[in-house]
Amino acid sequence: MGILIVGNFFLYYHPDSSKLITGKIKIEKEETAKLRLDGSSLKILTSVNDYSTKRNFIFLDSKTGETITALSVSSLGLWTPYYRIIKGNTHDWLVVTRVYTWGTGMKQLFDEWYILDFRENIKMVLFYPSETMLLNGSDGKNTYWRTEVINEKTLNNSEIEIKFIKKICSMDESGGDKDCSETSENHIFIWDSENEELISKK
Repeated sequence: MGILIVGNFFLYYHPDSSKLITGKIKIEKEETAKLRLDGSSLKILTSVNDYSTKRNFIFLDSKTGETITALSVSSLGLWTPYYRIIKGNTHDWLVVTRVYTWGTGMKQLFDEWYILDFRENIKMVLFYPSETMLLNGSDGKNTYWRTEVINEKTLNNSEIEIKFIKKICSMDESGGDKDCSETSENHIFIWDSENEELISKK
């Protein structure tokens, strides 16, 4: 498969040598990040579809402008996935947040961490529920979960610490929160260089 960006941002896709499909892409944002494992930088172009349920990424070599690969991430509930670049001391991470499950009184968001592996493929190396809401659960309470990357400011890439925070609230007469309490638990993920992924530290 080859993907090229030319002219007015037209996407050319070659699934084989006899077919050619074109489509116009509206580029929303352009930035640079060190997403390769060796620390070299890529140019990232992002766009969203008309229905705001999918975010598209196109990755270019920052020196040659050559297209390396692409990624599309979808969400549920007419909700556009958002992303951020987390800086590390040797390379950066692309972290995409999307709605994983969604319904009446409940919603679950997942964080997905990506890098460009040594085969020049964009690879998801970690995912976890980053934010959850469950209203009027089986215990008659509202429950929320959220996460924080504890060492985001001093990330050394070999070890990532994430705090998982749970808040449970009783409901008042209108269904709102009252008498809330919080608990938290930290999890450490270490880099497995052989499989090129982040794994939970036992």
